[in-house]
Amino acid sequence: MQAFLGSIMLWPMNWAPVGWLLCQGQTLPIAANEALFSLLGTTYGGDGKATFMLPNLQGVFPLGESAAYPLGAKGGAAAVTLSTLQMPIHTHAVGLTDPGHTHTVSVPAHTHTFAVPCDASGTPPTLPTPVGNAYLSNTKAIDASINAVAQGVPFPSSALYSTNATGTMGGGTTGPASATSGTSGLSKTGATVTITPTGGATPVPTVPPYLVMNFIICTQGLFPSRQ
Repeated sequence: MQAFLGSIMLWPMNWAPVGWLLCQGQTLPIAANEALFSLLGTTYGGDGKATFMLPNLQGVFPLGESAAYPLGAKGGAAAVTLSTLQMPIHTHAVGLTDPGHTHTVSVPAHTHTFAVPCDASGTPPTLPTPVGNAYLSNTKAIDASINAVAQGVPFPSSALYSTNATGTMGGGTTGPASATSGTSGLSKTGATVTITPTGGATPVPTVPPYLVMNFIICTQGLFPSRQ
């Protein structure tokens, strides 16, 4: 049975029979193939004046014509690299490194109140005025004298002042105290957040399972009649 001119069929060999050519995008002269050119035109390439081209079906598969895919259109890819918009929703592991830091502590100005013993009438003791070259006396004696005043005993001047400069201060009751605000040093470097990238941007194959064969086109046959 003779085939129609321009018809294409699968061929399991790597050569074409007489009157047929492999569909490999060859450029043919119009002058020697006027009938075939009248059917194909420049749909698959060529200048339309002296040459035209056969369909190239090497490594591709044919697709039925539609409005979205006009006759002779080429497209597709054997592999694609996914973009962030094409990736499924996923999560990443986050590593947090805290190098250590300090915090500022601000102490507002304030005072501390101490209770002062009073005599029986509720009056705080009156400290005597030092005479001559007097020195502060031992604070333990001062403490004892203040406690004595609280019991109604007069405050002795010898307890607070002395002509002996060898007395030791400290360890006794202190008077009213005040403190000014202070600010400790601040050194904060902050934590480092590291997100480790994953993946290797390897293209994803889009080729379905396949069996390689050849397509051949009839170059010598019956001229088809349109319906």
